[in-house]
Amino acid sequence: MPGTKLPPHRELADQLDVSVQTVSNAYAHAEKQGAVEAWVGSGTFVRSFSQGKESEFMLTQDVKADQNVSDVIDMSIAHPVYTQQITQLFNETLLEIAQQGDTAHLLGSARPVVGQRHHIEAAQMYLASQKLHAEAECILLTNGACHGLMLALGTAISPGDTVACENLVDHGLIARSKIFKFKLCGIDMDEQGILPDALERACQTRTIKALACTPSMNNPTSAHMGLRAAKR
Repeated sequence: MPGTKLPPHRELADQLDVSVQTVSNAYAHAEKQGAVEAWVGSGTFVRSFSQGKESEFMLTQDVKADQNVSDVIDMSIAHPVYTQQITQLFNETLLEIAQQGDTAHLLGSARPVVGQRHHIEAAQMYLASQKLHAEAECILLTNGACHGLMLALGTAISPGDTVACENLVDHGLIARSKIFKFKLCGIDMDEQGILPDALERACQTRTIKALACTPSMNNPTSAHMGLRAAKR
């Protein structure tokens, strides 16, 4: 039952007439699957199966073509937090909302597509602090950086154009190049990101329509451009 304390490794090994290593491996596997939870100094306890394991959403069970291959954590793409416990809470919340009666206000209270005025003004003030002047009418709020990048590329790039980027680039830009049918030109990098000289050579030999780069915490290299490189 959930909360039951399991016997110590050596004690269970003696009961089952197996090695302590075998029991330790079994406990470790059970903890990895979210069936038990170990607390240093307290012991190992049975978990509630409905509770789920906090990190189980990161496990990619579908990659295990060979049953001898252990679970891996796929860090190539951001995974939403999605466990059995969260699903249950989500369903309960929807039922609670449905039982409140009139829910029309939830549908009719959508924000303006262009964003709230005070949000735009806040963006305008931030840009001004960075010495970038922009009229409020020229500021468009987006649903995150990916949405913003999508709009920028869709506005500035035409099919067949070439966009310069890091030679190790975020998969999102690769996906957008296929959607908008533009070509990517990878630029050599160092620990601070794109090399200015390499970008200059590319511009001299090819027609570069735009540069898409991440100067701070590049994905996937985590390169961070310093002030000296940025000024160049």
